Amino acid sequence: MHEDEEPVDFSPIDPARDATRWNALVASVAARARARRKPSLARELTRRGVPAFALAAAAAAIVWLARPRPSPSPEPAGAARAPADVLATWALDGGGDPIDLLGEGGDHAGR
Repeated sequence: MHEDEEPVDFSPIDPARDATRWNALVASVAARARARRKPSLARELTRRGVPAFALAAAAAAIVWLARPRPSPSPEPAGAARAPADVLATWALDGGGDPIDLLGEGGDHAGR
């Protein structure tokens, strides 16, 4: 700057001249910055929960599909059958005395 020039007066454009307006402006900028930094709970759950749920579902499906399946084994000789199974077989075959099927057969003359 030269000695013969007057300094420029920036006071008309000074934002701190109106203190109330300046403080409100600073507060609104700070509030917007905080809102951007801190996501809502719903947004955070969506952002992290959906991929976690997908991974858990995939892992469960893999474990379920890879589980060993028991081979059907024949009933051991003389194994007791459930009465409901015996009666269902009797009803479907349509014959015989159900008491004989349950293993309590014999002479029924004394009934």
